[in-house]
Amino acid sequence: MVIRPGPVSLPEATALTELARVRTSREPDRALLHANELDIQLAARGWTLPVTYGANGISSTGLPHPRTSDLSPDLVLATLARAEADASKEGYGATLAFAFRSAQGPEIKALNLLYANCATASESLWLKFFNKYLAYFGKNEEHDSDSAPYSIGLSHGVGDRFSRLRGAHAYAGVNSGPIISVLMPVRNAAATLKAAAESILNQTWRRLELILIDDCSNDPSMEVAEKLAAHDARVRLVQLNTPGGPYIAKNVGLQSATGDFITVHDADDWAFPTRLADQIRPILDDRSATLKVTMGKSLRMTASGLFTRFQPVGWVTSDGAMRWCFPSPLFERRFFLEKLGAWDSVRVGADTEIVQRVRRFAAQTIRVLDIPVMLQLDSEGSLTRHPDTYNDDRGEAPAREHYRQQWQRWHATHAEMPRFTFPLVQRPFDVMPALQGHALDVADLVRVTRGNR
Repeated sequence: MVIRPGPVSLPEATALTELARVRTSREPDRALLHANELDIQLAARGWTLPVTYGANGISSTGLPHPRTSDLSPDLVLATLARAEADASKEGYGATLAFAFRSAQGPEIKALNLLYANCATASESLWLKFFNKYLAYFGKNEEHDSDSAPYSIGLSHGVGDRFSRLRGAHAYAGVNSGPIISVLMPVRNAAATLKAAAESILNQTWRRLELILIDDCSNDPSMEVAEKLAAHDARVRLVQLNTPGGPYIAKNVGLQSATGDFITVHDADDWAFPTRLADQIRPILDDRSATLKVTMGKSLRMTASGLFTRFQPVGWVTSDGAMRWCFPSPLFERRFFLEKLGAWDSVRVGADTEIVQRVRRFAAQTIRVLDIPVMLQLDSEGSLTRHPDTYNDDRGEAPAREHYRQQWQRWHATHAEMPRFTFPLVQRPFDVMPALQGHALDVADLVRVTRGNR
């Protein structure tokens, strides 16, 4: 079913939007208020498509507006990143006027995330602007309403906003088809594990197994994991005997995976309900059988609902907000085992390496989908915020940069796809070794495995 504008005429909607744009250009510090008023006016007239405007134009799936290709190729689009940097000092309310005046082309629709950041005190207003941004992304074939397929809601009760995320709609489940093995490394994730795991267990693609690999947690993570396993037979538990980091955990989990497809989901992220269905469908529908890997996009968000990690528009992000999600690839398992072998056993950065390995040596086998597949929690305790391994507004930690340079040189020395083996007997380069360089047998690493195989 196609979303249609409703009884309001296109000229009337265009006139209302242009009037609001001119009005806000005179009072840019009131951009949030004026944007909300326009939405109310359009909704009262039956308009159902998202409309966002800035001083330099509008962004809508239903109104005529300049194409991104019309922008000068020399233009650096960094409005959201600059607004976030200023907001850390002055607050988002003080930076909305700058963002309204400066946003161009694809950045304009992402103004809704800045509006949401300014409206965090009101859950309803925060949800409204967040969902307005998500409405720009495509419909899902499983969804049978006129609403945008990626709309989210919040569960009632106590807890931070991130832990109460849920899909806003009822989706039909897919109960037939290949099994997808979802590997979830767990390291002191008691506070976030339940929400992360349930976002996978509540997927519309029901044919899955969730393998929780505990990396020697010293908090109640395993208590949470055992409760999840007790309530859903699709959950299996693996405990490591030696702490090795997330990529060792993924490689160990892979040894016990039984699905025809494999993917990863971190224990502090939230998956949109159609993530697995959206990612597996293009592979299953590919008549040429060349597509083996799909990945999606994600937003960064704090526990309280503040959107973060904006960056200049480029190949990683087309609008400054939604970005390539390197932990998201869904692989055909046979392709992974035969061509890739394993994730590199380093502490950070191997998600990017493995994606770039596929893109360099087998570009025809991977597709990046322009859809949101997850929300990634931005917390001070994460590896992307750690003083030694950060990858945030401070830039790239020296250890990450050094590792990236190493794997780029390694890729450049090969004419065909290089393959890792696991356990690693000899690494092609020695950077941030997860286990101080030892080669260990899988049996040495695994302490306990529970659940049906």
